[in-house]
Amino acid sequence: TGGGCPHILAEPQRTNLVIESEDFEDASYGEYLVSYTPNFATSPSGVSSATKLTSSGVYGSLHPLTFYKDTSAITYTQSIFIEANNYTLVTFLVYGSSSGNRAQVTYDLSDGTISSSASSTGAFSNASAKIKDFKNGWYRISLTYTTDSSSEIRPYIQFPSIMDSTNYVVIWGMTLEEGSYATSYIPTSGSTV
Repeated sequence: TGGGCPHILAEPQRTNLVIESEDFEDASYGEYLVSYTPNFATSPSGVSSATKLTSSGVYGSLHPLTFYKDTSAITYTQSIFIEANNYTLVTFLVYGSSSGNRAQVTYDLSDGTISSSASSTGAFSNASAKIKDFKNGWYRISLTYTTDSSSEIRPYIQFPSIMDSTNYVVIWGMTLEEGSYATSYIPTSGSTV
C-alpha cells in the first residue's frame, strides 16, 4: 500500500561447511569440558531443537572437526545462534596451522555487545565480528577472517567461565561459509549444503 515497487532480497549462493549444524553431539564435533541437553528449548526456527550446553571447567569449548581447504589465504565467516541464561561471556575463535595463527572475538551476552573486539594474529588478517539480536534472548554471533595459507582451519566456540544447571547457554545453527559475512541460516544434517 506504500506505492513502492516490490523487491527481492538476493543473497549469494553459499555452502555451510559444517555438516551437522544442529546436532552438537554428532561425531563431527569435538568438545572439551562441555555437556549437552538436546532439544532443550525452542530455536529461532520455532522448533524445539536448540541444545543446552554447560561447561564443567574454565574455557570449556565446542568445535567442529578440522576443515581442510586450499593452501591459500581465504576469507570465511563462522556463526552460531546463542541464548544465555545467567551467563555472560563467550568467545568465538579459529586456528590455522598453529595456535599462533588465529582470529578471535568475545561477546557479552548480557547486553548483546562485543566485549573484546575482533582481532587476528600471526598470518590471519581482516578479523571482524557482528552480533545480531534475534529476539526472545537469542543472538546470532559471527566472526569473519582471512586465513593463513595452511591447508586447515579449526573454528571454536569457547566459554571462559564454569556453568551449571542455573547458568548455561543454549545453542543452535552453527555455520561456516566462505565469504565476508554470514548469509541466511543454512541448515545441514549429515553433509554440506
